[in-house]
Amino acid sequence: MTTSLNEIIADCTSQLSYSWFKKKEIEFLAHKHYDHENHKLVFNKVSTCVNYEYDATGEISNGNDLETFVTHSFSISDYCASYLPIDEINGWGVFDIDHFNSSKNIRDFAKQLVNETKGFVQESTDNVTVFRFINAVLALVEDDLSLLKKKFQDDADYISILDRFYKQCIAEFHIVFGKELILYNALAENEDKLHFNLTQEQLMGLIYILQRADCFTYTDNIFIQKFCLNHFMYKGRNKMLAPSSLSNISKELSSISSSQTPASERHHPGLHKVGDSLKAVIDKLL
Repeated sequence: MTTSLNEIIADCTSQLSYSWFKKKEIEFLAHKHYDHENHKLVFNKVSTCVNYEYDATGEISNGNDLETFVTHSFSISDYCASYLPIDEINGWGVFDIDHFNSSKNIRDFAKQLVNETKGFVQESTDNVTVFRFINAVLALVEDDLSLLKKKFQDDADYISILDRFYKQCIAEFHIVFGKELILYNALAENEDKLHFNLTQEQLMGLIYILQRADCFTYTDNIFIQKFCLNHFMYKGRNKMLAPSSLSNISKELSSISSSQTPASERHHPGLHKVGDSLKAVIDKLL
C-alpha cells in the first residue's frame, strides 16, 4: 500500500511529541553542567597554544604557553537538536567515536522527513515543480506544528524547538534540492509574483483590510496566507522580498487584529499607513 504524503509528514512530526520533549528536558535539567541561572548547559574549557617570539633575523627566540579560556553554552533547543551525550571532552559538533550515538534529535527528524518525501519529485527536472512541492510539504509541516503549538502554547521552550525543527526542514531541503532551488530563483524570480510597493507590515495591513471588507470569497484564512507566501513580494531595504513563512504571516495578521481590540494601546504602523493611503484615493474617487 502506497503511503500518502500527508501520512509521511504526520509520522515525522509526531516524533516531536510533548512526551519526547519532556524526556529531553529531564535529561537536560539533570545534566551535571546545567546552569540554573542561565537555563543552559555551560562548559568551560582551557585551550593552550604556544606564543612565539622572534629575533631580528626572524628566527624563533622564545616560546611561551598561552592559555585561553573558552566557554560553550547550549540551550534546551541546542540540546534537542544535537547528538548526545554532550560533555566537556567534545567541542560543539565534534564527538568522540566511542560516545557517538543517535538520540532522536531534531536534525534526524528533519532528515527523515526530507528523505521520505523527496522521492515524490526526485526525478523531476521542473524547478518550479520542485519549488512548489517543497512549499507544499513545509505548509503541511507547519499545519501539524501549529496544532502542537496551540495545545502547548504555555511552554515557550517546546514552541522554540518546534520552530527550530521547521527551520531545519528548510535547511535539509536546501541540501537535497540546492541546485534546483538556485535555478528556480535565477530563472523564475519574477514569475507568478505580484510586487507591492509596500513594506511587509503594510502588505499585511492591506490583506487585513481586504479580509475585513469581505473582498475574498474564501472562509479559510490559511488559503489566503499560502497564496501570499507563494505569490506576493514586498519592499525590503534594497530589494523585493517574499514572506519567509506561514507562521510569520499569521503572527503579523494576529498582531494587527490584537491592535484593533478596544483594550489595546498598540498602534500598528503598517495598517494605518496603508489605510491612510487607501482613504486618500477613495476620497478623490468618490
